[in-house]
Amino acid sequence: MENKVLIPLAIIVAALIIGGAVWYSRSASPDGDGPSTPTEIAIVPLSEDDHMIGNPNAPVVLIEYSDLECPFCKSYHAEVQTLMDNDAYGKAGRVAWVYRQFPIPSLHPKAPTEAYATECVAELGGNDAFWTYVARIFEVTPSNNGLDLGILPDLAEEVGVDRAAFEKCLDDGTFEKKVQDSFTDALGAGAQGTPHTVFVMKTPITDGRRQAIESAFADTQLLSRLVFSDDNLRMSLSGAVSSQVLEAIIDALAPALPIAETAE
Repeated sequence: MENKVLIPLAIIVAALIIGGAVWYSRSASPDGDGPSTPTEIAIVPLSEDDHMIGNPNAPVVLIEYSDLECPFCKSYHAEVQTLMDNDAYGKAGRVAWVYRQFPIPSLHPKAPTEAYATECVAELGGNDAFWTYVARIFEVTPSNNGLDLGILPDLAEEVGVDRAAFEKCLDDGTFEKKVQDSFTDALGAGAQGTPHTVFVMKTPITDGRRQAIESAFADTQLLSRLVFSDDNLRMSLSGAVSSQVLEAIIDALAPALPIAETAE
């Protein structure tokens, strides 16, 4: 199977200036910095084309920009899944999870091909197959460009996708533009590494909620990695965190907002 990592030069150049992922933990030493200066956090609006788990009407939607060969993304994916499996968060419909592609070819040349493969699975097998496939890739890859791309069709078959149709989709480069567009979207969101998360709120963040966030993370380095949008409808987070930190963020962003529809 041909390794389809043909990325436009502009995207490769952009990737070259992006650093690797970093892990920000709750136990990090204080650095005295507050949230970064507000910015636009320009992202493509949520649509039916997005890969989503959870309640589409949740007060908070967590958009994850991820690289399938990034070891920090692998760890973070499991943490977000724990959040979504929690009866008080994902299962309660308080938060939805969207996965967007941000493969960085300068660090992980195989990651774009893996991203294309997940999009082919989504097209051929649907949303559930997409999420199962992403989880399987994270499960089997040693990360840092270590996956054998030859097993991608095998994994596709595991999740119920026709092998021949999958291989044709991948060989035809059907979703190269979609992945490239997602890469550009991540840059607009301010991503400088992976994973990068944007929390999208139904209602603007109030001064009180921003103060709650600052108070919750005052003794950690995490605070300096949070960026609020100018309109207070989005907040970005650089790096990976634990499910407990994600819970605290959701509690601060939307502690008691009404939920229009309970997630199934």
